[in-house]
Amino acid sequence: MNKSLKIILAFTLLSISGRAYTQVDTIVWQQLSPLPSSTGLDDPGYFLIDSDFYVIGGSDVGNDQISRVWKYHIPTDTWIQLGNLPFGGACAGASFVLNGKGYFLVGTDSLNNSNCDTILWEYDPSADSWARRAGLPDTPRYNSTWFNYGDKGYVGFTYGCGTFDNHFWQYDPVINEWIQMATLPGAIAIGRGIATSSDGMAYFVGGQGYNDILIGDVWKYNSANNIWDSIGQMPGPPRAGAVIWSFDSTFICGGGVDSNNILLNDFYLYNVSRNIWTQLVFQNSFDSAGGTFGAFIFNKKGYCFGGLSSQSAFTFNNNMWSFDASRFFPTDTTTGIAAIKNTVTFSLYPNPVSHEQGFSVSTSESGSISFYDALGRTLDERKLVRGINQIKFPSDDEVVFYHATLSSGATENGKVVFIR
Repeated sequence: MNKSLKIILAFTLLSISGRAYTQVDTIVWQQLSPLPSSTGLDDPGYFLIDSDFYVIGGSDVGNDQISRVWKYHIPTDTWIQLGNLPFGGACAGASFVLNGKGYFLVGTDSLNNSNCDTILWEYDPSADSWARRAGLPDTPRYNSTWFNYGDKGYVGFTYGCGTFDNHFWQYDPVINEWIQMATLPGAIAIGRGIATSSDGMAYFVGGQGYNDILIGDVWKYNSANNIWDSIGQMPGPPRAGAVIWSFDSTFICGGGVDSNNILLNDFYLYNVSRNIWTQLVFQNSFDSAGGTFGAFIFNKKGYCFGGLSSQSAFTFNNNMWSFDASRFFPTDTTTGIAAIKNTVTFSLYPNPVSHEQGFSVSTSESGSISFYDALGRTLDERKLVRGINQIKFPSDDEVVFYHATLSSGATENGKVVFIR
């Protein structure tokens, strides 16, 4: 195999409470321009639209809800203050992006005397305007868990407002309606958790339950069949207010606070197809891993905004940080090859496919094909003959990446999705 196809990473096998994971080389933080505000923000809303990151409301050091909205333009590392929220100050809400528009489900708001609310607002970035949409048909809440997948938004669970619940809802912007989905098994109510969508599934990590007990459980949600599955626990202590970055078939999660309100600064990479956690070592002064807000990916970099600088004093900062995340994009890191110039016929089908059935590769030239997992480790290598090649190999991965080299020097890259 060509040396340029290999990932240059050294892995050391470790063990945490009986769960195997690996440790990779150091990742370095870079500090960027802070938000130009005189006070740090507690629990603002946020979303990423195109190349702009929006920070919505929040509360100040006096615990008063504020109505300011800021836009961070990522390519130029600059901040712009936008028009204020038309509905007053708000914080601890749920936010997601659908079809180029931002959505903010109000948590606590100043117009309601800092009590909780269920109002949903839609933000149009082209007009810098807000429009009211259908409210959540459930109890008022804050510190919910949320994510968006495809053209739907999802909001679940709550901690605060005098109630816990594990209700889970889907929002459809086309019909402007909320649909209640399956709840977490076992009637577990979790607030201050974190969620992300990856490889067609959603993953929920940690949170705070009844009697302020922190939870280290990890759950996988299949939106296609509305089913929850438990996939064990995250390494390290149980945590609330963690931060998460999502890639094609992996995600990074860490930070937050533990049961003693101690800020955590440990981070782990999770391979969703192999159910393996990899500890990451971050370098430089990332000053607020606990309760961090606003984690996002842009142009193969991971970004993180704000968060607690002191849990005991409840002080927050306005810092923006980034790190190079290019190694976590498997379509690039597994091959190291940039542009594909291919004039021959090459096809892989069916895709998705089951492990039992296998798949076929049809090519007009002979050559070879290699398969990798999300961390770049070789799973299998096969020769290709001109015509149709039937392929099966023993692997329990749900997503496998491939690189084919043909006799003319042409290359093909892609991934195979397995269904169960």
